[in-house]
Amino acid sequence: MSTTITTTPQQPTPAANKAIYVVSGTLIAEPNYRYVADIKQQSGALLARLKCDKLPSTNEGFFNVSDIVKALIVPAKPNPVAGWQDAAIAARYTATFMEEYGTPPVVATGVTTIASGIVWKAYFNQQAIPNTSTYLGIEDVMGKLLSNRPAAYDMRSDQNEFITALKDSAVEFAAEIFYPTRSFAVVGTLTDAMLSASFNMGPAGLLALTSGQTSDGLAGNVGFPNVGQSYVVEISLGENTFGYTITINDCVNYPQQLVYFRNALGGVDSYNFKMKNRKAIGAERSTYSRNSDVYGTTVFDSIWQTQYTERVDLNSDWLTDAEFVWLQEMFLTSELWVLQNGVLIEAVMIPTEYRLNTRQVDKLNQINFAINIAYKNNTL
Repeated sequence: MSTTITTTPQQPTPAANKAIYVVSGTLIAEPNYRYVADIKQQSGALLARLKCDKLPSTNEGFFNVSDIVKALIVPAKPNPVAGWQDAAIAARYTATFMEEYGTPPVVATGVTTIASGIVWKAYFNQQAIPNTSTYLGIEDVMGKLLSNRPAAYDMRSDQNEFITALKDSAVEFAAEIFYPTRSFAVVGTLTDAMLSASFNMGPAGLLALTSGQTSDGLAGNVGFPNVGQSYVVEISLGENTFGYTITINDCVNYPQQLVYFRNALGGVDSYNFKMKNRKAIGAERSTYSRNSDVYGTTVFDSIWQTQYTERVDLNSDWLTDAEFVWLQEMFLTSELWVLQNGVLIEAVMIPTEYRLNTRQVDKLNQINFAINIAYKNNTL
């Protein structure tokens, strides 16, 4: 007697999509026959026991474990500190398949079939499932950077930027920084058990590097590029190396708003809205009726509490087709952040659709977003 896994979900499995195992057994003729699956954490702790009747047409069993294993991912926002940090966007799990039969039915635990998987904080449209490589343009997401952002762009010297990657236990994270007059590697403190990590490659992140975090023993501000100059960040993951060029641009026409968002691949991207952005405050007032005297001669409406939220209307620069497709991920994401007082705080996308403006001359695109700062403020 045994259970055979005939179909497994593509690994790693995007948490927002289905993760279906299809199994077949040898004792399907036994009375009260059912397939059983124990879903466990990597530590061996049981998450759930699932049972499935055999499908009459094929005698197979089907288990969708996505709703169970995605609970292993603890939501975490990036921390605007220097160097590497655990991204916490992936987790390992195991699925142990068994058979149940007999009168009364009993789970046969003597012979099991075990599969291991990785759940990963990502989402894809239905056309991209089950072939993740079609969406990514790569065969395996492990050892790849989780971003579709442009390879070159500009930032202010006080801004943070994060790049995220998945890896297996045999691949180490590494970052090489190239200033105009200096190059160095960033000393990390990650463990092999970490499946994902983020690196703060923004200007503020590099300026905050200490001498103990760099390979040449110099702090990150030594040799940092001047306004108008660029630096290159190369991230090495095993045999793969990825490069980004960032130009320092502190000269702006309007106040900038840098918005961070969880992209479709589970990483954290950002876009700098440098066109004219408008800020507004929306208020909700709670009132009560107040008498002018003990006889109630006149009744006044008085405010006892005001609750307000901050809103920002954002306008992008003119975008190429590739940039526009990438920024659709910001519109679809469930996690947005803005930096206030050195801390990333949550924001909420307001519109349910956005307007696309196309320039006739070169067919470039522009998009308009509106976000609310997630915190509600009270006044008494």
